Amino acid sequence: MSTKLNMHSTPFVAPFNLIDDINLDPSSLSGSDTHTKKSVPPVPLHEKFLLSIPEAAAYFGIGQNRISELALQDGCKFVVFVGNTKRIKRKKFEEFLDEQYAI
Repeated sequence: MSTKLNMHSTPFVAPFNLIDDINLDPSSLSGSDTHTKKSVPPVPLHEKFLLSIPEAAAYFGIGQNRISELALQDGCKFVVFVGNTKRIKRKKFEEFLDEQYAI
């Protein structure tokens, strides 16, 4: 008993080009939510009220670890917690730095 497999003579051809799908801009997809949402323009750091630790470090030229340590001190008036995330009140931190000799 021999079983013969019936193989198609034509090779399988994908109905789309996978590489083109990967490189496709998601905003061009018709079913995508990204093209219906309005994009929010980035806000410059000097206009933000609250800064993340990395943003504050870049803005003030102070290390992220040092800013985090300062933010955990008792009586700190320039930090606000958004959930578990520390945010730095930019103007209050500027005032704090103006009063300091060394940090």
